[in-house]
Amino acid sequence: MVSGTVQAKNVGLSKVDIDKTGTAIIIEDMIPDVTSAGVRVMRQEEIVGGVLDVFDRHRWIEPGETIEESFALPIAARADRSGVRLWLRVVSRHKLFKNIEWNADGIADLPAPQAEGAPAVSNPTQPGAIH
Repeated sequence: MVSGTVQAKNVGLSKVDIDKTGTAIIIEDMIPDVTSAGVRVMRQEEIVGGVLDVFDRHRWIEPGETIEESFALPIAARADRSGVRLWLRVVSRHKLFKNIEWNADGIADLPAPQAEGAPAVSNPTQPGAIH
């Protein structure tokens, strides 16, 4: 399960309209890989169902206002997964100005795999918080 809280703050002096089309959290697997030249890299792979609507209850953000929303996505276990990248994309459309898009990202640390038969350990932190 990947869960967290996403937060956006309008630091400007004008109201920002939120366009539901394109505003989302995108969750991708981070898989260690090696290039043909032998360089270690992290490859990102799409997770089925890994695009979540966000800020559905908000049509706009007032100047100085902060909005936040929790999210959760159950993901299948994967032995080669090193982490999960979370992208926040907020889209705003305006009649007079060019359409605007804000992006932020973060990486969720994954707990170490447990030995078979070991008791489950809960982690009280919220991985994947994007501020």
